[in-house]
Amino acid sequence: MVYGDTDECAGGVTVTLNGTNTKTKTTTDNFGDFEFKGLPGNAEYTVKIEAAAYRIPKLHAKTQRDVYLGVVKLMKKA
Repeated sequence: MVYGDTDECAGGVTVTLNGTNTKTKTTTDNFGDFEFKGLPGNAEYTVKIEAAAYRIPKLHAKTQRDVYLGVVKLMKKA
């Protein structure tokens, strides 16, 4: 994950995972990476990313094996 206005890694950003009977949070590392371990397969989730002064993107993912969401760019609020 990177900040869209600077292309710097978005470290220390809160990431929340919501699914059926699942709600958990983590924080991105210094490289803007995050991981949720031990999720059951064939389940759908919403991933919410929160960083001060940036829009809050919501991404949708379905687990099968490992899921890569790609590079997420955080954009400044208008």
